[in-house]
Amino acid sequence: RCSMQPGWVETIMCDARYFSFCPGPQTPRGGVDGPEREELLPQLLLEMELHAHLNGSISDDTMHKLLSYKEGVIPEKELEEIRTLIVCKDRTLIRCFQLFTYIHLLVDNLPVLELVTRDVLAEFEADGVIYLELRTTPKCFLGSTKREEQSSWLSCRLIVSIDRTKGFKEAMENVMIAEEFFGDGVVGVDLSGDPFKGNIKELIPALEYARRCGLKLTVHVAEIPRSQTPCEDEIDILLALQPDRIGHGTHLDFATLPHNYSKIPVEVCLTSNLRCGTVDDLSNHHLQDIVQSNQPFAICTDDKGIFNTTLSEEWQLAYSTGILNKEDYPSVLLCMVDYTFLPCTPPTTTSAFTSHDWCHSQQCLRKRISKILDSYHVNEFPAPAPPMPHWSSPSAIFQLQHCRASQDSYILSPPICDQESYVYRN
Repeated sequence: RCSMQPGWVETIMCDARYFSFCPGPQTPRGGVDGPEREELLPQLLLEMELHAHLNGSISDDTMHKLLSYKEGVIPEKELEEIRTLIVCKDRTLIRCFQLFTYIHLLVDNLPVLELVTRDVLAEFEADGVIYLELRTTPKCFLGSTKREEQSSWLSCRLIVSIDRTKGFKEAMENVMIAEEFFGDGVVGVDLSGDPFKGNIKELIPALEYARRCGLKLTVHVAEIPRSQTPCEDEIDILLALQPDRIGHGTHLDFATLPHNYSKIPVEVCLTSNLRCGTVDDLSNHHLQDIVQSNQPFAICTDDKGIFNTTLSEEWQLAYSTGILNKEDYPSVLLCMVDYTFLPCTPPTTTSAFTSHDWCHSQQCLRKRISKILDSYHVNEFPAPAPPMPHWSSPSAIFQLQHCRASQDSYILSPPICDQESYVYRN
């Protein structure tokens, strides 16, 4: 083990449930103060990500990897369309949804899922994220089950998503998967999907069952105006569940929220709201109402890959509104610890997951963050820690074999760990 340094994140070895601490952005040696310190602040401070969808977090670099694996499998014309979308940095909402469609096409087997998960984790790490709750909807791939998909990389803090458009049967199936792995990497359930579609009322029993199981609950609420929701009283129905966090909450009136809802943390995703058109300008963003109403909140990315953003950039956007300033950061960060889906105190029993995990409770996370934040108040920032073996680096060597036995797909060869060099090879 090692002492935690700013810019480091807990990452996973997907198939063996081991952990490593891996250096992210390097901390400068020597004292940093004045304007220079202010410029370095975003790179030096820790971050926590509480609202990130796996598929939406796949970066352009990873997309290019996936495209190279699919050459000769997907028609060249379609590959070129995807490349054009990736190159376009100023993506409209329509182009973003087109990318989502292609991502589902590219991530079509367990090895590819593992590969993109490793990359997403490493990219959050490089951005300074120390704690991450990643969410995804389980899917069945050819020759696998939903449970196999979960267990292939379950050592990540995972929120199992329910697609509101898929109906009760699939919602209940996903909740039962979350229940099975609850306490072993899974921490909660998310309700998301196209806000213009789906019958929310038929999903309520599944969400209530998740609650009875002890799973935490986050729901996408009021992404669109009440008048445009499929069910007129949808917002009231979802808030009545008393979720542990609210996703977006763009069209909620925080000034008039009943008292029992006024303490529910809101996952704020500024770039996502701008790109999706639910907010027309940062000056009109509901973050201002949230802060003025003293509603708890967390700054998040939503879909960092699709929307071409990072968590650091989201904080910069929040500062640019004038609603927050950099001096607020330590207190906001420590408040966010209470909004995580970790247990408040260390569990009395350990699982295969928690026995290797330094961050098994809010208490541990708060203690670690407080210790690191305290170091920012001295003249000299902590020096970078020496490099450590990075078991889950995206630079790990993978070999892809083209399998044409029964279908056109790429199969990722099982990696063999070289204990001496800490790299994966075929």
